[in-house]
Amino acid sequence: MTSSVALATEDLTVRFGGVTAVDSASLTVEHGRLTGIIGPNGAGKTTFIDAVSGLVKSTGEITLGGASITRWAPHRRAQGGIGRTFQSLELFDEFTVQENLLIAAESTRRWSFVRDMIDPRATRRALEAAEQALELVGLTSLASAHPPELSLGDRKLVSIARAIAGGGDLLLLDEPAAGLNSEESLKLGATLKSIVASGLTVALVDHDMGLVLGVCDTIHVLQFGKVIASGTAEQIRNDPTVIEAYLGDQDHTGSDRDKETA
Repeated sequence: MTSSVALATEDLTVRFGGVTAVDSASLTVEHGRLTGIIGPNGAGKTTFIDAVSGLVKSTGEITLGGASITRWAPHRRAQGGIGRTFQSLELFDEFTVQENLLIAAESTRRWSFVRDMIDPRATRRALEAAEQALELVGLTSLASAHPPELSLGDRKLVSIARAIAGGGDLLLLDEPAAGLNSEESLKLGATLKSIVASGLTVALVDHDMGLVLGVCDTIHVLQFGKVIASGTAEQIRNDPTVIEAYLGDQDHTGSDRDKETA
């Protein structure tokens, strides 16, 4: 059975002055699947998910579950189920892991103070969302820890859990493997598979080719803001255009942990 489309873009374009960062990019992310978005530095990968999140102005069409969200403000897109992570983790070091997730769970609710007075169950639902997100990424035992006490790999998982606790069922992950060692990358990959198996949808931007080729069902390749190839890991690994533009002579199962600047 073919999965339904969770996210689709048509001719999505982002310009900064005279620079076109995303150039008429049309692609789909299937519901309940793990989709990779890769490309060289400056290819427009982060800008693409910024546009989908509503954080930068764009032209073209964006649909979420078949409904247009092109004119939606960022907070409405988040309330509609788009959760995302950033290359900078932006966790609150003074709060526990669980409290970081509770902040995310509460931030998606308007008039939360009034709701809590009328319906105290709202706070309980936020707590349950945080607990479920921690369980999903395997960090329940670290709920009372503070982010500086964790390894980089676990902090990355907290960031993903925060996006889930905030109500995201379509997760846009920006370089979650950056800086991780091989063991941490493997743990991340296994966790991403578990997240998708739970029914959520993931769009993964990363330079760790071992991770992307190993876990993604479908991969889209960007170059100079354009989609130059789409397909399975095997198709992408052997696509001459992709090899010339991005993979080159590197070991296609290895990692490229360079930081992206756009």
